[in-house]
Amino acid sequence: DRVSKIYHGLTRLGLACWFDEVEMDGIIIDKMCAGIKASTTILVCVTEQYIDKVGGANEQDNCKKEFNFAEVKKGGQAMIPVLMDPKVSNTKEWEGPVCMVLASKLYVDFSDHKIWQPEGHALFDAKLKELHGRVVSMVKELGQTLVAELPPVPPVSSTNVRVATPSTNIARSSPPIATVATNVVRVASP
Repeated sequence: DRVSKIYHGLTRLGLACWFDEVEMDGIIIDKMCAGIKASTTILVCVTEQYIDKVGGANEQDNCKKEFNFAEVKKGGQAMIPVLMDPKVSNTKEWEGPVCMVLASKLYVDFSDHKIWQPEGHALFDAKLKELHGRVVSMVKELGQTLVAELPPVPPVSSTNVRVATPSTNIARSSPPIATVATNVVRVASP
């Protein structure tokens, strides 16, 4: 999973991380709220489907709930869009709340399919460092300190990264929203 790879990459670069596929047990909505409230920065993994879900009419959709809660609690100034799909590279074409809150923000682009190929490891690492830099910069802009930044872990080959994810009753049909705190990187999947 692409977002899992970003999560593990940020962890290797020294950020302690929270990832819903690892942390989501118990009452899901309570875990989502607690993770967002404990966060300083929100990474929003944007795809066409994610934009549609957040802007859709289904008030029970976890993507919609989570995005709206993050925007209310943290505001757009604490959100970093992470493009996961080349179809969303033109932010002027975004719709609904994702457009309203994030379209004018500088994004980090992970949408190039070459990044995710085995031979794209260097491209992935460069994008990951860019994202890490944006997180660190935003945390400082928001007046926070990276008090629990961990020492970087040596790079791991993408073929060696394996993540077991607990099953939940959430349909996992689009990339997750991610949340970065001063002490925690929170990555929440729909």
